[in-house]
Amino acid sequence: MTEQISPEHIEFLLPFYLNGTLSDDEKEAVEEALEQSVALREELAFLQQIQSDVKSYEPAQASPGELGLKRLQRQINSQANTAGNTTKWRFVAIAATCLLVLQTTLIGLSPSTELYLPAGGKPTTIAVNKTMFRVAFDPMATEASIRSLLLDLDAQIIEGPSAIGLYVVSTEQTEEDALNSLQSHTIVESVQIIK
Repeated sequence: MTEQISPEHIEFLLPFYLNGTLSDDEKEAVEEALEQSVALREELAFLQQIQSDVKSYEPAQASPGELGLKRLQRQINSQANTAGNTTKWRFVAIAATCLLVLQTTLIGLSPSTELYLPAGGKPTTIAVNKTMFRVAFDPMATEASIRSLLLDLDAQIIEGPSAIGLYVVSTEQTEEDALNSLQSHTIVESVQIIK
């Protein structure tokens, strides 16, 4: 070897030595320095441990994937587009709050049965005090698979889908049986009992 390499430069070359990307002269200089220095050997062992840890690392949670990324980007864009219209939306929010108060009052004064229109079929009268479920189906679930599940449970869609994809479902099965059946099905993302 024709030129001497400084100890600081040798330490700088250790990661490249570990990866096998040094020229023959640099590799020879690093190996000579490793034979003479305990500190450099310890540094190389430390770098080897880091490399091993990085290669064996497995993330604890899976990525939401392309669909999750697109959903997040859509939410960010929609928030950015509505940020400047706060004055206009303030009046809309006040009107919506008044409407909600009025609706809540009317529902509280309603009789014990109401007429619901299921998504398919004839209007059915369902007792308000009967337990119903709020269900979120997998976004990739087909209409045929949802219909098949509802037929198996002898269930009806009372309401939905909402703006966020939720359905209100009623069935003749007991609360526990229906809840277990819905939760165990692969196309159902979440189920909530409506009291």
